[in-house]
Amino acid sequence: MRASVGMAAGLLLVGLSGYVFLAVTGHSSTPSDAAALSSLYFLAGLVTLGVFVGLEQETSRATSRAVARGRRLGPVARTARRHTVWLLGLTLAVLAVLAPVLVSGPLRGRWALFGALVLAAVVGAACYWVRGLLGGRQQFYGYAATLATEGLARLVPCVAVFVATGRGGAAWVYALAFAAAQGLAAAAGWWWLREGFDDRAEDVLDVEISEFESGERSAAGGLALLVTASLLTQLVANLPPLAASARLTHSDAVAAAFGQAFVLVRIPLLLTSPIQAMLLPDLTRSAARGDHAALRGRVRVALAAVAGLGVVGTAVLAVAGPWVLRVFFGTKADLSHALLAVLGVGTVFLMAAAILQPTLVALDRHRLVPIAWGVGAAVSVVLVEMPVDPLHAAAAGGVGGPAAVVMVMGAGLVRALRRVDGQPPGRPIVATSVATSVATSVAASPAAASISPSHGPPVSPIVNPPTEAPQSPTERRHAMTGPQPSWRRAASRAVARAWRPAAEVAAALAGALVMPFAARYIEVDPLARTGQVSALAALQLRFAVLGVVLVAVLLFVHRRGGGAYDTAKRMVCGAVAGLASGFLAGGIVVALRGTPWPLFGLSGDTGRLVEWSASIVHGHGNPNPTYPPLTLHALAWWAQLFHHGDTASAFRDFEIGGAALTGPAAYVAWRFVLSPLWALVVGVVPAYAIIDPYKPYGAIVMIVLLPVFVVSVRHTMRVGDLGWRRVVVSAVLFGLLYSVLFLTYPGSSLWSAPGLVAAVLLLFPWSRARVGRLAAFVGVTVAVFAVLCGWYVRDLVGPGNVDRAYGFDAYTDPAFFSMWRTDMPGDVGQWPPPGELAGVGLFSVLTFAGLGVALWLGWRRPLAVTVACVFAGTWLWRMEVASRMWATGSVQLWPRTGNQLLYCVLVLSAAAACFAASRVAAWPPLPSRVGAHVGGLVAVLLVLGTAASSVSDYWMPAKTNSYKILAYVSQTMRKPDGSCPKYAPNHECSDKGDQSWLNNFAPPRNH
Repeated sequence: MRASVGMAAGLLLVGLSGYVFLAVTGHSSTPSDAAALSSLYFLAGLVTLGVFVGLEQETSRATSRAVARGRRLGPVARTARRHTVWLLGLTLAVLAVLAPVLVSGPLRGRWALFGALVLAAVVGAACYWVRGLLGGRQQFYGYAATLATEGLARLVPCVAVFVATGRGGAAWVYALAFAAAQGLAAAAGWWWLREGFDDRAEDVLDVEISEFESGERSAAGGLALLVTASLLTQLVANLPPLAASARLTHSDAVAAAFGQAFVLVRIPLLLTSPIQAMLLPDLTRSAARGDHAALRGRVRVALAAVAGLGVVGTAVLAVAGPWVLRVFFGTKADLSHALLAVLGVGTVFLMAAAILQPTLVALDRHRLVPIAWGVGAAVSVVLVEMPVDPLHAAAAGGVGGPAAVVMVMGAGLVRALRRVDGQPPGRPIVATSVATSVATSVAASPAAASISPSHGPPVSPIVNPPTEAPQSPTERRHAMTGPQPSWRRAASRAVARAWRPAAEVAAALAGALVMPFAARYIEVDPLARTGQVSALAALQLRFAVLGVVLVAVLLFVHRRGGGAYDTAKRMVCGAVAGLASGFLAGGIVVALRGTPWPLFGLSGDTGRLVEWSASIVHGHGNPNPTYPPLTLHALAWWAQLFHHGDTASAFRDFEIGGAALTGPAAYVAWRFVLSPLWALVVGVVPAYAIIDPYKPYGAIVMIVLLPVFVVSVRHTMRVGDLGWRRVVVSAVLFGLLYSVLFLTYPGSSLWSAPGLVAAVLLLFPWSRARVGRLAAFVGVTVAVFAVLCGWYVRDLVGPGNVDRAYGFDAYTDPAFFSMWRTDMPGDVGQWPPPGELAGVGLFSVLTFAGLGVALWLGWRRPLAVTVACVFAGTWLWRMEVASRMWATGSVQLWPRTGNQLLYCVLVLSAAAACFAASRVAAWPPLPSRVGAHVGGLVAVLLVLGTAASSVSDYWMPAKTNSYKILAYVSQTMRKPDGSCPKYAPNHECSDKGDQSWLNNFAPPRNH
């Protein structure tokens, strides 16, 4: 029997075993077990093919090279084994981290199936290591034996259990049979590798090759590239059914049916592998000869062939698919013909990608392959998590991801063909060996991955030995692998540029986390006023000690000299920003001490958010289409990951974590505009005026949005001089960023949009040559935003979305925004408080003066102009809505704009100081730079420490008509086990907590 026949038979057995596994489990299992086993099927494919197929390719390449040079295979096998162990350890660590979300979601709470997934990873690592050695030695009979063993080891036990149990086999038995199959395949393959690994008779060159194979960075780099490419490919292929299963935890029959349908519509991909195998050599020969016309012709014919096959197969499966699923797979839920047709379109795109990919390899455009799959994976992730029906979102991901891959590959192919048309006829285009291995690995994956977790042997290039011995170790390594790839040099430069900002961000996050962690050990009664004061003092002491340590570190680094001072200053400023908001998070930890509930228990907005996110957890979708969908889905995801679906506990984490992360978010965002110390002064200090631990995402978006606007306006000022590619890429990135912020909290974006447009119009350097690029940048940004957020904008501004929430602030002077007292009901006394200048307070006068000075000193600066325009646009929007309140009877959240107006004027006031300092810095003589830094840090620490203590005190529990009532309700609400919180007054509590605050509501006075 020829090896090719054995390979074909083995692949057929593996594919058949996958279909039999799904069919048997669909007929014999409950809907919940069927959904879990279907998810295990996709997860095993994602782990084994996504991670270890790259190991197989790298092992095969190294083995074939050693065989071609007549060298020993022992060092190659040991190196591959070490790589296997490292990859397996990393994979198991990732699985351990993801275990809660995988078990509670796709695996339906079955830890035995998670154990089977771990087993599949372990035996898969061994199997692909063995297959890499077999492929490199061209022992294709042995390779075919591993495929046949894997298929039979799955097929026979599944059928035997099905027959023996009378359609009642346990899920863990099927899972064990499925997962252990590759272990038997590895054992069968190892039997074929009994000889050829003798370690005797080493010579000098052997030792050097062994050292290279075991430790040279290029081998590890090539393996990392292979693993990344194959993992991205598997993510595009397998993510939609996994996402659907995770979101349909209470619709097991539908989840199982969707997973089985997803495999069914991938049948046409089986026809792609032979086309791919025949096409790649022809494409490579055409490219090597410079026969571009023949190359184009073969690509067109291949694309037409796969398109025809895909369309016909999709049509057949769309028509007969529901019947096939019911009869052969035993599905308990019916899927529509339209849904199957949509999934079939995704299959057609995958088939097209399988043709475009080897074409790019033949044209030496291999680096575009992992980029294309990365773009497709990103698109799939976004689409499958859309806040729509889970099946529709998964179907969109199943089409959008492959479509994005085809678009990127198609654009790259068109560009590559245009470039080669400019070369002299007959000039060869040769792909490097590592590149060919990478692309061949990825090329083999889509078809096989979507059918079963296995594929055929790799095509490993054999490098001819050099005619002259290299004269140095570097030359010898280059002779074996070629010079260092440009991607690695670029990666090294990127790491060198990124490590300081990364350290800065890490310092900010560490500072944000240390204070709430320390607050857990403050033993006080949070309802007693003396306990609250003691807690505030304890937090202040910790903040002060840490601040002194940071200043001391800065002085110590300066005294030592060298180039570390700039890095130290960055990290110290980032840590101060984190400590500032971490202080407030620590205050919330104290305020909620002894109760498991978030602020306000399950009352008011807290109760609604907990209820809506719980609906998402249970697979029923978002019941309120006007509330920020990304916030609700993030809350639901966090609940599933860490709290077994308990959204109340998740929201408590959101409140504490959101308060802690406000400082780092503000600091990091403003660092794109200002230096470290000025980012603290301009961005973080004003943020404390609007920081909100109750629903922190709104304040975070409001704070981050201003520097994002400044950066985008600054970018538009120079977009007219950029190349078209940078214009489009930057527009897509800004569109994605604006979409994320809008879907998290839309209010600030709506209020700020007119000001952003005005700032662009004012600062853009208008000329006929630049207008086209500006129009393209704005058009692409708006298009990306419209695609991702258009549906939400329609729901948000529709005629049915009317806000009639009349808090006390709706009856106050709309021109006053300098302080935010809350919107809690009840008698608040005189508000606004009386001011010194015609009712305007000195604080307001100073902030208005700061605004004027900022415009005076920074008239042409994007920071001053953008923030001033946003302020003006928000102010006009506020007055326009408030002026119609009597006629419409609606509030439309105009009082909430006060926080944005306040933050804008505070930022401009701080920016005025920044602009003035930059001008004064040029006047000698001046004190030392270190003195200015230390003095500024000490002042910022004092301001932030005092502000943090005041704001934390504002949230301490008390029975008043202020935000203190929120923690008080949580402290008086009965715990889930029926007991009262530890510090409940007189040990009395109720199911809803103290609700006497409801008596303070007053009806609207005009309607």
